[in-house]
Order: sequence, then structure tokens, then C-alpha cells
Amino acid sequence: MPALAFLVVTYVVPILGLLTKSFGSEGWTLRYYADVMSDTLLWRVFAETFVLAAQVTLICAVIAYPLAYVVLRLPERMQKLALLLMLMPLWTSVLVRAYAWIVLLGRQGIVNDALVGIGIVPEPLQILYGRFAVALGLVHLLIPFVFFPLFAVMRRFDGRLLSAAESLGANPVLAFLLVFLPLTLPGLLSGSLIVFLHGIGYFVTPAILGGLKEVTYVMLIEEQVNTLFNWEQAAVMAVILLVATLVIVLVCARTLGLIEGGGDAPSKPSGTFSLLLHAAGAVQARLRGGLDRSAGRSCARVSAGAADLLGKGFAVATLLFLLTPIFILLPLSFSASPFLQFPPSGWSLRWYETYFSRPDWTGPTLTSFQVAVVSAILVTALGLAAAVGVTRSRSRLAQVSLALMLSPAMIPTLIIAVALYFQMSSIGLAGTRIGLIISHLVIGLPIVVLILIGGLRQADQRPEMAARSLGAAPLRAFMKTTFVAIRPSIVAAGLFAFLASFDDVTVALFISGTSAVTLPVKMWESVRLELDPTLAAVSSVLVVFSIALLSLSEVAKRLGRGNTASPPG
Repeated sequence: MPALAFLVVTYVVPILGLLTKSFGSEGWTLRYYADVMSDTLLWRVFAETFVLAAQVTLICAVIAYPLAYVVLRLPERMQKLALLLMLMPLWTSVLVRAYAWIVLLGRQGIVNDALVGIGIVPEPLQILYGRFAVALGLVHLLIPFVFFPLFAVMRRFDGRLLSAAESLGANPVLAFLLVFLPLTLPGLLSGSLIVFLHGIGYFVTPAILGGLKEVTYVMLIEEQVNTLFNWEQAAVMAVILLVATLVIVLVCARTLGLIEGGGDAPSKPSGTFSLLLHAAGAVQARLRGGLDRSAGRSCARVSAGAADLLGKGFAVATLLFLLTPIFILLPLSFSASPFLQFPPSGWSLRWYETYFSRPDWTGPTLTSFQVAVVSAILVTALGLAAAVGVTRSRSRLAQVSLALMLSPAMIPTLIIAVALYFQMSSIGLAGTRIGLIISHLVIGLPIVVLILIGGLRQADQRPEMAARSLGAAPLRAFMKTTFVAIRPSIVAAGLFAFLASFDDVTVALFISGTSAVTLPVKMWESVRLELDPTLAAVSSVLVVFSIALLSLSEVAKRLGRGNTASPPG
């Protein structure tokens, strides 16, 4: 109930306020809808944004599926290392990664210097500020969002099904197509849905890497609010994007069979997804004989060792693609040059000295830290209560409540930012730290609830039931048993909530104003206006900070395993 009450006030009401404002501030009118509907340039940008999101989704899916399969087959120690490295981009600031691509792809960047130096091109190419740079940046951001849902589904796959298929005469290729692929396809589709929604709603990466050539729909909304101050038209555009997002989510949920029949999640695919599987099965059955013969000859030619080596090479190449832009900034931050140059002509700590000595950098850093700490503590407490309520209730209200709590993660962040900005401005909280904290609670709650629900479902509830049967009060029984068992999940949820707040750019651009400027907002201004090498030092500090938080999360997880091995008395 506390989480629901909070979301109604700080999320549902602002969204309804956004809808109301789209009809005008002084009396209701459809004039703003008519203006938007008749703007052909706007609709062209709208369509191009969806095409870009579809392209990015396809590329991410093509990369993530074989990557997840290869990682699944790695030895346990190498698998843990690969998963840890895949997590690293998720813990790194979006702005840091966008800035890294500027360093790599600029006319004087590392890629162009290498191409000219090798002699492939006579002069630097214009790689940055266009569709290619935006797509590359988004793919770099979003591959993990497909990989982890896929890996989770693949990890639960029963390998005996493949053995059974092969024992019935199917060769490895046919067994993969008829058994493994259909049963892991829901993970691919759910991850692709997440990537597509992020693709149409991401603001920071297209705005930095696209420049004036590649404008997306959400960039137009931001321009209407912060530059043209046309709030009504911005509200109309946001409502259109919100409706489109909800339609996509509902269609995909129905396709995956998540909203058919009610009650618990279905145990097998249904709806359109089921029809697709049946159609695929019919086609595959017709081709069974040909596949058996051709696949058998192919498998005979390609040795298992070569396939394994190829898979590991693909995994290494993908991890290098994900990690190189992050760590390339470390040597640049120690450069003595007054401009970005790789390799550095000399070594110096001047940019770190600039960062730690200038109030225009240290002030926003302190603000970000304070807001993130308070937000993480509050949202973790709120999310823990909500997760306990959802996991221990089988009512329809609990499922509706969970959908509401997770919905901020499915809606483009810019829509939430605009809605909160309108609401905060009307009550005087725009430009304050309190307004920032409230806003970050909204965007952090879905992350916390998801992590804690996972921890609670894995925790053994029998010790708590035993404690209550022996007379312990419900709260005391929970705190002494289940709470101890899920402490690693609580720590992980708190750290993710901290990073969600500390790394936020989109909401802070609207809410922070000039009196509560955060570090990401300061970095945003620096990237857009001057490309000061101090950014390399700031980015390196944030990368090291992210590694420290990720290490802390892993330590908490291991300590949690040790505690569960010997439960408290």
C-alpha cells in the first residue's frame, strides 16, 4: 500500500496531468492535437525513430542470442567472469559511454587516426553525428538488455530434451531448431521488447551522438519543453508516444501469452506466439528429411572444437566491443595535452586536479551523491515492503499493483520527466533536491521491486513459518529469518537504485533547474558545449566507482551464500 499510494501521487497523477495539459491550459481544445497531426515533419521523425529502434533491436538480438548460448556452455569459472563483464556496461554511466564514442569516432578520434595512419582512407571520415553513430551507441547500450533475459531462459532449459531429440533421430542442428530455439524464443522476444522500448525512448545517446543530423522524436519533445516552452504541444507529443508504447506492450504481452486467461503466467506459449510455433513446426516437419541429410553432412565437416573456438572468439569480440569504449577513457584522463589525444603525448594529473578543485564540478558531484543516497535508502525500503506484499498475495490486486510498479520501466523516461516537470513546477518543487529525490524514487522503484521479488522467491520461507508457529510476531519472524536470507538482494537493489539516481540525466535535466544541478547534468552541458578533457577524468572516476559498487554487490552475494549455509539461531 505505501508503494501504491506513492505512485498514485507522484506517477499516476502527473501522467493524468500531462494528458490534461495536452488539451490546453485555458479551457479544453483540440487545437494542439490538430497542429501535431498536421505536422508532416514531426510524423516523419516519429516513423524514423521507430525504424531506428527496430534496426537496433534486430542487431542486438542477432548478437545477444549466440552470445548467450556460448556463455551458457562455458566452464563455470569462465561463465561467471563473462557474466561479470557483461554487467559492467550496465553499471557505467550512459553519459560516460556516449562521451567515449565521441573520443573514438570523432574526426580527430582514435578510429579515424587509425584509418588514416594505416592508409585505408586519405582523410578523416565523418562518422560521428549521424544515423550510424546513434545506432552504434544504442547497440552498445542495449545488448545486455537482450542478453540477460535470454541467458536466464537458456539457463533453465532442461538439457535432457536435446538428448531425447537426438535419441529419436534428430541431428544437433535439427534438435536445436525444433527444441532449443522454440523454448528459448520467449526470452529473446521479451528482451527484444525491452530494447525496442528503450530505442524509441532514449534521449541522451541520440542527442549526443546524432547532433543536428539525426533527430529523434523524444529530442523534439525536449526541445518543445526546454527551448520553445510550448508545453501544450510537448504534452500532446508525449501522450502520442505514451499511447504508442502502451499499444506495443499490450500487443507483445498478448503475443507472448502473458495476458491471456488471467491468473498465473501460462506454462506454455499461447495466442499468436503459439500459432507461430505451430507454423514453424509444420514447416520444419516438411523439411525434416532434407535437414537431416544436409545438417548431418555439415556437422561432419565442422568439428566440435572449431565450433567451440569460433563461439569463444565471437564472445571475446563482443565483450571487447562492450568494454573498450569504457576503459579507453582511463589513459586519456592522465593526458598532459590540452585537448583529446590518443595515445597521450605526455602524462599528468592536471585534469583530476581540475575536477577536484573546481566548485562547478565538486558541487554537482556532492548533490548527485546526496540525492542518490537518500533515494536509494527510501526506494529500497518502499520496494521491500511492496515486494513482500506482491509475493505473498495471490489476489488480482497484487498483480495489478505489480504491473503499476513496473510500468515506469516500460514507459520512455522522457515522458515521465515531462509529466513530473509539469507537476513539480505547479507545486514549487522543480529545481529542488526534494523534487529530484521524489522523481528518482519513481524511476528506481521498478528496479528494486524486480530484484527483491527475485530474492524473495528464492528464499526458503519455512524458517519464518517455524518462527511464527513458535510465537514470534510476524515482523520479528520476518526480520530474523527471511530478511537475513535476502540481504544480498537488498544490497544489490540498493546499489542499483543508487546508480539509477546517480546516473540519471533525462529526469534531472527537467527537474534540477539551476539550484540543484547534478553531476550528469554538468557532464551533459560540458559534452554539448566544450568537450573539456576534464570529462575524461570525471568519466574515469565514475568507471572506477562503478567497478567498486559492482565488486561490493558480488561480495554481498557471496556473504549471503555463506549466511544461508549456516542460518542464524
